[in-house]
Amino acid sequence: MASTRREMALVALLDDITALAGATDDLEEAARAALSTVCELTGWPLGHLGVPADDGQGFVSAGI
Repeated sequence: MASTRREMALVALLDDITALAGATDDLEEAARAALSTVCELTGWPLGHLGVPADDGQGFVSAGI
């Protein structure tokens, strides 16, 4: 039962993020909204976005 509830929450999260990304041409705005949605779902007080490093070795801060 908990697994089903979690799966439903993840599907809803993907739907929300897809809608957010489709509503703007501003990548930073979409990233901030997506991160906020993830934090809300998980109960995290804050989040941070990392993006692939230019050298392809790990991740660096996106400043979001």
